Amino acid sequence: MLVGCAARQLAGPAHIPTFETSPPPPRPTVTDRELPRDCLNVATGPEVDQIVGHPLAGSTGFVLGVPDPRISRTARIDCYYGVPEGQPFEKAAVSIAMATYADEPTAAQRMRSTVDDARQRGVATSEVQVGPDRGVLLADNPNRTLVDQHGKTTVLVSAAPGALPEDRAGEILAALAVRALTPHTDTTTG
Repeated sequence: MLVGCAARQLAGPAHIPTFETSPPPPRPTVTDRELPRDCLNVATGPEVDQIVGHPLAGSTGFVLGVPDPRISRTARIDCYYGVPEGQPFEKAAVSIAMATYADEPTAAQRMRSTVDDARQRGVATSEVQVGPDRGVLLADNPNRTLVDQHGKTTVLVSAAPGALPEDRAGEILAALAVRALTPHTDTTTG
């Protein structure tokens, strides 16, 4: 058995590396805003692809709705992402529908009505955090839909079967809702 020992004086304190850090990117700010007139200001195709985690094959499209005084709706826009070639918008992999209403109570009632209708049909529901709000995830086979209300605005985000990982559907749909409810500062990409 060989054992050795040596005494050696270090030449000063060890150098500890430091790293420059930049501040984290700003968090999205969900706002009760006037609805955009196109989907570039709801969520761009590349933003949806990034949030979903993979590119959605197909095209994008939108339908600009009209006010409906019967339900106190003041505006509506439906955005479709990953629309298969030759198919109607309703076949999109992901859709984001936004609507504004005359006031917050009306928007809240519209959300409750959507959730209550789903529950009456036996659809499983669960709460999901959407920015500062509590949205409701509807497991309406085979689709997954998230409904949220922020101020006078409602947002409904749906995904077709296979568009999202099942175990992350609530998280991804919530992130898409936050994106839709957050004003864009740059609309140069589509």
